[in-house]
Amino acid sequence: MGKDSQSCCPIAIRRNKDFESLKAIYAVSPSFVPRPYAWGKYCKADQETYFLLAEFRTVGEQVREYNLTLSGLDIQNPAR
Repeated sequence: MGKDSQSCCPIAIRRNKDFESLKAIYAVSPSFVPRPYAWGKYCKADQETYFLLAEFRTVGEQVREYNLTLSGLDIQNPAR
């Protein structure tokens, strides 16, 4: 979603930041986070309601993979 679809609403800003963060992490390590597709505002909601659409993943065996990936990212961190 572009800047035109985003308002000054804190929820909209949070959804945009969530989406951009997922995109950045997915670009570096696609197995670490679900692929983000889009975010936006529901048009026909009674109150201001936003969504974040991402790839569906089954949780289970991913916990071990997540821990290994997280430790690998920490080791590769150039700021250390």
